[in-house]
Amino acid sequence: MPITPSTGGELAGWVDGSNMDGWTPLMAGKNGVNISTQSTKGGMNNALQLASIAGHLEIVRVLIKNGAAINVTDEDGDTALSSAAEYGRTDVVAFLIEKGADRDVVSDRGWTPLLRASSNGHTEVVRALLEAGVTVNKQLPDGSGALQLAAGRGHLTVVELLLDSGALMNLVDSAGDSPLIVAARHGQTDAVKFLLEKGAAIDLGAGRVVSR
Repeated sequence: MPITPSTGGELAGWVDGSNMDGWTPLMAGKNGVNISTQSTKGGMNNALQLASIAGHLEIVRVLIKNGAAINVTDEDGDTALSSAAEYGRTDVVAFLIEKGADRDVVSDRGWTPLLRASSNGHTEVVRALLEAGVTVNKQLPDGSGALQLAAGRGHLTVVELLLDSGALMNLVDSAGDSPLIVAARHGQTDAVKFLLEKGAAIDLGAGRVVSR
């Protein structure tokens, strides 16, 4: 179960708090405790994932140094990198990539770190992932790609980064909607203008011709 923004206030308590023996994740890492064990509070999250979500880079460093499994997944197939990307933890993302985290890991629902970061408008995370060579045109089960997700939410800088890195401007989802159509539907004027300037096809969308 992924941690949602509504539970974000509890993260610091989970990462900085202690277990029944008085161990915090940082102490556990330094003392060789099994730090890849899943938590039973709020879902199947582990110490590395919780520290990554909260952006505690030093704890992440200690956990990795002491053997935390970098690609361990929670019950939804999310890894520490997936979660750090979702929450915009750029330093943690960069460190996990450096240490060999799977950059294109796919969750049980089809989300990659790039898709999560693009959807949430985390520009610097997107930049770090692209520089690391992630797959740009990976799509969700419904066919949505990073460009659709970013354009639909008006994340213009992310849209530009994706296009500069080879994102397909006219890639359509399972409904036949291109990034331009998604941006138009959600009222993202700047994204629409930008995509048109870059040459997006106006008459591509929903499997039918859209009036010019």
